[in-house]
Amino acid sequence: MIEVKTIPVVGMSCAACAVSIEDKLRSVSGIRKASVNFANNSALIEYDPDLTSLQSIRQDLHELGYELIIDEDTNGAKKHEAENARSVRLRKKLAIAVLFSLPVLSISMGWHHRPDWVNYLLLVLTLPVVIYSGSEFYVKAIRHLRKRMANMDTLVTLGTGAAFLFSLANTIFPSWFSGLGSTQLVYFESSAVIITFVLLGRYLEERAKSRASAAIRQLMDLQPKRVSVIRGGEELILPLQQIIPGDRIVIRPGEKVPVDGLVLDGESYVDESMVSGEHIPLYKSGGDLVFAGTVNQHGLLHIRAEKIGSQTLLGQIIRMVEQAQASKAPIQQLADKISSVFVPVVLVIAFVTFTAWLVFGPELSLPLATVAAVSVLVIACPCALGLATPTALMASIGRGATLGILVKDAESLEKAHKADMVLCDKTGTLTLGHPFVVDYFETGVIEKEALRQLVWQVVSASKHPLAIAIASSLIHYKSPVDEVTEVANMPGDGIRAVVKGKPYYAGSDSLLSKYEVRAGEHHQSVIDGWVALGHSIVFFFDESHLYAAYALNDPLRPGMAEVIASLKKMGKEVAVVSGDHPTSVRKIAEETGITSFYPDMKPADKFELISRLQGQGKTVAMFGDGINDSAALARADIGISLATGSDIAIESSGLTLVGNDPALLFKAFRLSDKTVRIIRQNLFWAFFYNIIAIPLAAGLFLPLTGHLLNPMIAGAAMAFSSVTVVLNSLRLRAFRI
Repeated sequence: MIEVKTIPVVGMSCAACAVSIEDKLRSVSGIRKASVNFANNSALIEYDPDLTSLQSIRQDLHELGYELIIDEDTNGAKKHEAENARSVRLRKKLAIAVLFSLPVLSISMGWHHRPDWVNYLLLVLTLPVVIYSGSEFYVKAIRHLRKRMANMDTLVTLGTGAAFLFSLANTIFPSWFSGLGSTQLVYFESSAVIITFVLLGRYLEERAKSRASAAIRQLMDLQPKRVSVIRGGEELILPLQQIIPGDRIVIRPGEKVPVDGLVLDGESYVDESMVSGEHIPLYKSGGDLVFAGTVNQHGLLHIRAEKIGSQTLLGQIIRMVEQAQASKAPIQQLADKISSVFVPVVLVIAFVTFTAWLVFGPELSLPLATVAAVSVLVIACPCALGLATPTALMASIGRGATLGILVKDAESLEKAHKADMVLCDKTGTLTLGHPFVVDYFETGVIEKEALRQLVWQVVSASKHPLAIAIASSLIHYKSPVDEVTEVANMPGDGIRAVVKGKPYYAGSDSLLSKYEVRAGEHHQSVIDGWVALGHSIVFFFDESHLYAAYALNDPLRPGMAEVIASLKKMGKEVAVVSGDHPTSVRKIAEETGITSFYPDMKPADKFELISRLQGQGKTVAMFGDGINDSAALARADIGISLATGSDIAIESSGLTLVGNDPALLFKAFRLSDKTVRIIRQNLFWAFFYNIIAIPLAAGLFLPLTGHLLNPMIAGAAMAFSSVTVVLNSLRLRAFRI
């Protein structure tokens, strides 16, 4: 059995680290897929636990210098602790680097004709920066070298190491270098300041990345840490982890609901905006469901715990957001490919630069060659490329979660902006999904009370909104269901159930026609009247007789017409696909302003329609909620479901809308548009930076500028290129329509 886990990774310092870890994971027997996200320090792994274990995977990565946090119950907290510890460690190293780099820089820049002893002073001041502040770069570079791998630490190590060793040699053996045509030039300030700038960049980068992933922490913080529980007639205060299903929990006004549960006693208004985006508090009383993370506003509630921990709606949202943030969008593939070869290519460019200056350069070619090579090593930055896509996706997915838009994977979020055709299911999607019986007739073949009991038995076996509505209207005729056997749902048609050995059907006119059962002339005229009014019709019959028919009305969701109009303004073609009667579907289409509609559509018909539209070059988004929509949701380029829909529909879709606000559909497409635009801006900046920066550092622009790029400036440019990309991505946290 394949398991999918999102596991925190500690120790990554650049995008090339993520590529190295990903390659290592994919080489492990038993791992089917692996996606490592540098932006949120996590790995999304699909693996077979019979072939490998998380412990062995952790050991493999430990040898590279990285740690996996595999304790599921505490990995969120441990990851947060690890991030805080890394931030504190970076801050200390940065402080030491700044403290010693400033005097090194001041002496180097302000004392041009200095005696030899000053170089020794610079050496002493530089050593703490190199040995303490820069130690992480060198240790990781050596570990990767042993595995014949390279990352950003390799470039920093070679760049600062070359500058330091050249300066050290020129300080200790000045006459030897003079004999080679070089003077007593030293670049201690380059080593110290480059390390300082890189540390500053990583510190700012870590803080910005932390802000991008803040949505997960905010969701986790929605649950209280301690809970009031009644056990054995006594009220106890227990940690949330000790709650078990069936516990009676007390929730006072102002307290957060800790679990998904059923209200046993009390009544109150509950604010569910944290998990649903619905800002109007909902009235809750006995028998109503409440969800973890929501807030009890007024009255005292006693609830029975039904779902706890990761099984709650909030837990599922957190897991979905984590997996979505760890997944990769197709647009990131190019950046990953470039990052995987980036460091070796830069090493080659640096070697060519050094050789070219040494061979073809003017006098003092050795220091010039050193400066140019060091600048190339330091200014090159795969991190901006590696961060361009994931930081934007993290910020976007987190923002979507706060709005009530749950993203299953990054690919769906990226693809949504391409959709030019949006197919919408009718019942429960465009409509409220709470139909009610407006009229009915009974043919008199069976005595009235016996018929109504029979109808209730059959329709109560179905979860379809129309069946639930009929069952609700017949609640007073509730009868034993143990007489019902062989229940079979027929998606798009209705339901078949055997009662006391005889099959009965409740469903559409197409199902009625299939068995060649017909209504009498009088009843047919009634049916025609219902059809003209656009009602949905459910027939109850056996293979010989029609017993009853029910006309139902399902109101349109408030604001849906405005949402459809907004989608059209975005250039999207919208159509209704439904298994309902053409007149009923046409009525809903007219109310929403939709001109294209497809009635009498069974699940296979919806699937075929989407395939046909895709064959015409359309990028199709399917918006639905029912079991009969699951195949269409899976077949569409982008599946969008409602959280109130069936589990299989939600599982088949890439985006899930939580709450009753139809504007979420429009917001989902707008969020996708904005995200892709930010990603493209990031990638442009990352590519443009490296295209300009590397030739500049190599000295190709020397004839125009008259100067070689100072390695210190190269270090500053490298550090802030990544920070710029991350800060641009963070604009998505303030996304507005």
